[in-house]
Amino acid sequence: MTTVLSFILSISAVSAIFLVNVSSTAADRMSLYFIPIQIIVFSRLHILLKGKVNPDSTKMIIVTYYFIIMFVWLNFGAYSKWWLHMRILCSSNFLKGG
Repeated sequence: MTTVLSFILSISAVSAIFLVNVSSTAADRMSLYFIPIQIIVFSRLHILLKGKVNPDSTKMIIVTYYFIIMFVWLNFGAYSKWWLHMRILCSSNFLKGG
């Protein structure tokens, strides 16, 4: 049962790549549901690369991957300024109560 579910989710995740040309918003929303697949794959990546790559290097590759994604989103996203928690809390209107 688990392998069938994993297979279906994997096929759906790959199909999201082709959905980008038709509807990028639908592909983005659908991809949000596949974040658990990333967690599973990245948590077992050290097993796949055992003996080939240092485990610390594997961790740095994963952290760098997510850093690049966050960097691109925060710098090029149209509404990313509204998601920066500290900037919202430190704004003068919030501190003044209005």
